[in-house]
Amino acid sequence: MFKSLAVSAVVAAIALTTTSARAGFIVFLTSVSTDTYNYTLRITPDTSNPPTLGQEELATNDMVTLYDVVPSATNLGTLPTLTNFAVTSQATGFTPTNLVNATGINDTGAINVTFKYTGATPITVATDFNVTIKTSGGFTGTHVGMGSGDTFVNFGGGYSGEKDDLYPVLLPLIGSGGPGTPEPATLSVLSVGSVALLARRRRAAR
Repeated sequence: MFKSLAVSAVVAAIALTTTSARAGFIVFLTSVSTDTYNYTLRITPDTSNPPTLGQEELATNDMVTLYDVVPSATNLGTLPTLTNFAVTSQATGFTPTNLVNATGINDTGAINVTFKYTGATPITVATDFNVTIKTSGGFTGTHVGMGSGDTFVNFGGGYSGEKDDLYPVLLPLIGSGGPGTPEPATLSVLSVGSVALLARRRRAAR
């Protein structure tokens, strides 16, 4: 069962604490047809000069997770393939360990989908990846769920850490209910979230 009330509470908290989209690794819905949900994975490193947080990049093993995509494994079709990414589904995780406001977002009876970057070369420029998640059971609607992502940040002087994000995202819903597909102008609103940053910490082996 989806935790709609818990999600609504988290979204409300995010709206009160965040005023604009920020750099990071996120996923957002672009279009829907019956049992077919098209998403964009977007890495947007902080390009300010000097960087607000430090030099941000998508490094090996950085990932995004969509929580509670479908109620059970039987509702999930064949997972998409994406070059330099490992795509997995699981009932629990994967969630960045230092993420704030993450308690209660994962229903262990539903299925999560994770995209983990496996490329050897860090991505340091804004990049989009398009993927399709196939469902089974007559899914055509959407509901507001949650996603998380992490990126690597180099602070200089031998110090680095992880920037972890939690944000709302539109997920599959059986039938035609829900808020529908977001217009481009609203994507930045749906992409804002809370950030947990491991500042001034040497990066551990991943």
